[in-house]
Amino acid sequence: MTFDEATNWMIALGIRQKKLDPYRDRIVTWLKEHPDLSSAQIEDWLKERFPSLEVGASTIRSYVSDIRDIYHIPKMIHPRMHEAVEELPMGQQVQVDWGEITGKNTENKDIKLYFITFCPLPLSVNMWSN
Repeated sequence: MTFDEATNWMIALGIRQKKLDPYRDRIVTWLKEHPDLSSAQIEDWLKERFPSLEVGASTIRSYVSDIRDIYHIPKMIHPRMHEAVEELPMGQQVQVDWGEITGKNTENKDIKLYFITFCPLPLSVNMWSN
């Protein structure tokens, strides 16, 4: 490329339509309301609302990063507060795990299913030892 061709190419990169531009206002609103959102959470929210959207995680990461820079929305990090809990007698303590899985409904369409599991603690047998 000549210098002029390279310059025109660089300018074109900045003004071309991006795959996530139709969702820009929604993403900006989410980030302003929830500055601690990760690009993975933005991806989940987009795919929940727009199941036909086909976009890679790296594209979303890059787009969210650009939006944060353009609109000056820094990533807020709120560390979780953890502390040790005194061991309680059997039946007075439980471990809770959340999960999600994509399944099919009766019309064979993808749906996201959420679940929760409970495990009484302490276990009489160490389940992690095997």
